[in-house]
Amino acid sequence: MVMGNLEELGARRPPSLTVELSIVLMKRNAGDVKPMIDLAARLGFQRIVVSHFVPMNWVVVDGLFGEEESVKDSETTDEILALGNYAREKNIDFVFPQTNSPPERCTAPWASAYLTNDEVGERTFLVCCSGSYMNLYVNMDSYINFKKVWNSKRMQYIRKTVNGPLAQQNTLCLLCRTVDKTDTDWMSQIREIAKARGDVTFGAYGPCVFDKIVL
Repeated sequence: MVMGNLEELGARRPPSLTVELSIVLMKRNAGDVKPMIDLAARLGFQRIVVSHFVPMNWVVVDGLFGEEESVKDSETTDEILALGNYAREKNIDFVFPQTNSPPERCTAPWASAYLTNDEVGERTFLVCCSGSYMNLYVNMDSYINFKKVWNSKRMQYIRKTVNGPLAQQNTLCLLCRTVDKTDTDWMSQIREIAKARGDVTFGAYGPCVFDKIVL
């Protein structure tokens, strides 16, 4: 069904619509990147985004999704970088950051937004996909009005401070920029940094950081 939908999207995509395919890179799926590039080229898609797997050292699941799945500092990283040239030969924009930290000029607060529930069922508005779940709680009256949340004073504040000096950044962006989330100890580091911040708490299933401001 997924492949059928992608085929239809490729056939019906207007020229103004940019489509990207993304994959979270682990040792077990590194061989899927090249076929994904070929698929994007065949369907006329424009971009491939390869993201690092973020080890969750507070989650224990049969040992398969821990630090051993990360490809950071391994020869796999060099192989994926080489595939970037392969993608560009096919006119595919290839994005493969070397850390899970944001770029110097982050565009997420202008380009990304999701409404979802956190692990205890609270409605949240995801400002970005930082790997830290560092996002805004949204009350019932707000989350049904996407435009209201998108243009809220809190979102305006995040956009104003996201790319400023660290001392002036909002809590969400400060914590995201401070640690490399391909480091297996990144959540512990965030705990230490966040101790002095009054607008941070931690989720029920581990040190997931939330901004407590309700829109």
